[in-house]
Order: sequence, then C-alpha cells, then structure tokens
Amino acid sequence: MTRDTSFSDISRTGRPPRYGESEMKSYGGKTADERRAERRAQLIAAARELFIARGYAGTSIRAVLREAGLQERYFAENFSGMDDLLAAVHDEVDAYFFDSLMRDVDRSDPPAHQRRTILTNYITAIEKHPAWARIKLIETVGVSALVDERRRQTQEKYATAAVAFMPVPRAGSTLDPHILARAFISGMNGIIIDWLTGTLDIDTDQVITHGNALFDGVLEALNARQETS
Repeated sequence: MTRDTSFSDISRTGRPPRYGESEMKSYGGKTADERRAERRAQLIAAARELFIARGYAGTSIRAVLREAGLQERYFAENFSGMDDLLAAVHDEVDAYFFDSLMRDVDRSDPPAHQRRTILTNYITAIEKHPAWARIKLIETVGVSALVDERRRQTQEKYATAAVAFMPVPRAGSTLDPHILARAFISGMNGIIIDWLTGTLDIDTDQVITHGNALFDGVLEALNARQETS
C-alpha cells in the first residue's frame, strides 16, 4: 500500500513522514492531546449534570459515558474511578467560586469594606449556582481518601486567602491566624450548607452578615491582649 508524500510534509520535518504519523498528530484539525482534553471536559460536564440531578451516589460510570456520548475506554483514559471524576468536578466548580472572591475588590478601600465585598462575591456566586455549591460542599463528604484530600487542599486555599486579611497577632499571643482562618472557613461552610439545604431559613444578606460577624470575632481575638492566668 502506497501513500503520497506532499512537499509540505517533507518541508516541516526535513524527511518524509512515516506512514500514519500525520494522522496520529492531527485528526479533524486537533492533536491527540487536544482530543483527549476535549473528552475529559465532556466527562466532567456530563458528571456535573448527573451529580446535580441524581447525586454522586446515584451516578454510575455507565451513566456518565452515556451522558457524554463516549465509549468506555475513554473513562479509563482520564480517571482512575468515580471518586477521581468527582474530585475533578469539585475542582472545576470550586475554581468558579474561588475566582469570584476578588471581583471588583478595591484594595484601596477600608479593610472592613473589602472583606464584605469578598464575602458578598462568594455568597452571590453560590446563590447563582447553588447546585454547584452542593457538589462542592455536600456531595464530596465522606466519599474517599482521594476526595477528602482534595477537600482539605481547598480549605487550605481559602484559609490562606483569609489570613491575608488578618492582622499580625499582638506580641505574646499564642493564637495562630491560620488556625483561626480554618475555623472561620469551617464555620462559614456550615452556615452555607444549612442555608443550601433549607435548615437555615435566612436570606442572602443574613448569610453575609453572619459571615462578617464570624470574621469580626476572629479579628477581635487577634487584636485582644493575651490574658495571663
């Protein structure tokens, strides 16, 4: 079987391409890596919609493949299992929420105003996509060690962002701002989860107000003089 070799094939490489080389590099105008990334994105999008409709526990690999319109081999190409896929969906929706934090924040504003803007941005983003927030905060609980580690990393990311808005503790204080930031994030997540599930019957402004009160409590503790017994 013969294959014609065009001048452009030779000029790019300095030699005629091996049979099948061009097809391996590009198919339909996309490289193999681009096609793989596209299939991965399809699986993540399909899983996200199924987790919203059925929950993680009610979603199977077969259902994800059917929703994505892909064959079984493409799942193994991208994910080690359903928990790995859940972690990827978690990362995608969390990126949306985390990226919303600093939107329209003027760093020349008073710190208290900046903090309220950041919290308002976050809660507004959750209000816009509550189903995504449920995946991030509820569907990922207790799934596997892999997902637990991803949740821990995410909490650390938000805690680090919170520390940037905290003062240095007074001299002699034994308080660690990062630990207090983690406590704030955990408390805030608890409020949001109860708000999402309807356990707390409060509006958006109340969620923001209570979040600010939590952070103010952290600041008060850091600014207080350390008492000695």
